Amino acid sequence: MKKILIILCLAVLCSCRVETFEAWEVTNNSSGDINVLYTGNQTNVEKSMLIPKDESAIVQSNTYKTKESITFNPKASFATFIITNTLGDTCTKDYLLEASWTSINDTKSPPKRQYNNYYFSVTDSDF
Repeated sequence: MKKILIILCLAVLCSCRVETFEAWEVTNNSSGDINVLYTGNQTNVEKSMLIPKDESAIVQSNTYKTKESITFNPKASFATFIITNTLGDTCTKDYLLEASWTSINDTKSPPKRQYNNYYFSVTDSDF
């Protein structure tokens, strides 16, 4: 009886969790290639990615299981986020500002799943 009660409690607790899929994408709308240097807060590993002009790339993706859905917060996802162009100029667009990102959020239920996609677009005027 005790085992059944424990299993039922675990089932109730697990059913309250929201599975969240998160993707952070950079779109290069500038006239040349760009390099994205970033460190994710979850891994604390510095990574670099070259994105050719007129292309996009997912620089980071995460999956969470939480009681509440994850809200937009680039500061929680990136410790560093630096974009440079082929001339060596650094992007001045602030990645920490919500207005710098476009987001698309979609929730599927059941099961409780949330899809958060964040897009950071770079043009020549951002350098």
